[in-house]
Amino acid sequence: MVESIITVQRESLQGLDSDLDILKSYLKTQHAPKGVIEALEGLTVEQHKAWKLAVGKIKKELGQ
Repeated sequence: MVESIITVQRESLQGLDSDLDILKSYLKTQHAPKGVIEALEGLTVEQHKAWKLAVGKIKKELGQ
């Protein structure tokens, strides 16, 4: 069960990271304000933290 959750976590974060990298690259070519790029980078960090927290809680609930 946990392996499936970790697989979804990994795939979700890889997809998000890839999409946001593409978006940030595009926005840089459009000379977006630095704050826009920083907000997207913050989103990436927060998603990684949220998944880590969720997986930790799941493992605890399952006694792992």
